[in-house]
Amino acid sequence: MAQEQTTHHHDPTAAVEHMEEEIRALEGETGRPRWLVWVLGILILAAIAAGIVFLNRSRPPERAPATLAAAGGVPLEVREPRPGSRLSSAPTTFSWESVSGRHDYLFRIVPEGSAEPVIERSVRTPSVQLTPEEAGRLVAGLSYVWSVAARKRDGTVIGSGQARFRLD
Repeated sequence: MAQEQTTHHHDPTAAVEHMEEEIRALEGETGRPRWLVWVLGILILAAIAAGIVFLNRSRPPERAPATLAAAGGVPLEVREPRPGSRLSSAPTTFSWESVSGRHDYLFRIVPEGSAEPVIERSVRTPSVQLTPEEAGRLVAGLSYVWSVAARKRDGTVIGSGQARFRLD
């Protein structure tokens, strides 16, 4: 076993300088350079930011019927079928709150993930009764978005709402 060499200093300044040299030597062997610590810190922060951006962008987008996605107006409460319903048979009645000052309502049912409506009607009352033929277009196992837009005579949307339902 090698024996450590001891150095005795009678001058306190020399002893402090010797201790500082030993500390610098030890830091040089085991310590990380300051620039490396900064680079690693920046890389870690960049990875965290990239992860947050990735998670936010990888969520499935909310899909609304194409022409109503930017419909605007005031939010319109959809009532029946209730938002998020799971139904064992095709619904035949759809209803929503009445909007004053409207000329008509544009009512649509679109399979989730599609832009093409399976049912589209312009109506004057705040409800729709599907015909048997229309109800037959709704396929079990799919989710649907139903939407309604209250429009003025010139077609300007003054209120809109939508909800999803699943047909099991």
